[in-house]
Order: sequence, then C-alpha cells, then structure tokens
Amino acid sequence: MTIQSIENETIIRIPNSVNYSFLQDFIDYLQVKSILSNSQATDNEIDSISEKAQTDWWEINKNKFL
Repeated sequence: MTIQSIENETIIRIPNSVNYSFLQDFIDYLQVKSILSNSQATDNEIDSISEKAQTDWWEINKNKFL
C-alpha cells in the first residue's frame, strides 16, 4: 500500500487482494468523517435527529417484525 499527497488530494493505492466490502465500508466511513468535519450541528441536535429517524423507521417497518 502507498499513500501520496499531490496538491490538494491524497491518493491511496491498495492491492486488489484487499476485500472490496471492507474498502467500501472504509470509503463510507471517510465520507461521513468528511461531512461531519464541516458540520456545525451540536451533539444534542444530532441525537435528536437520530432519535427521530429511528422512530420514523420503526413506524414504517414495525409490521415486518411484529
């Protein structure tokens, strides 16, 4: 594996032998970290949004489980 910084980008070269699913999870993680680094939301706001999303999801999907 190699990591290079070129101008305003970082290039990571990873061999094909690395599991694709793991790479996708890692890329998703990096995208979330990038978005969060620019967020001005407070922890309380994030907790509230998370709770609302879980409640809404359960209301839509509970019939599949009950």
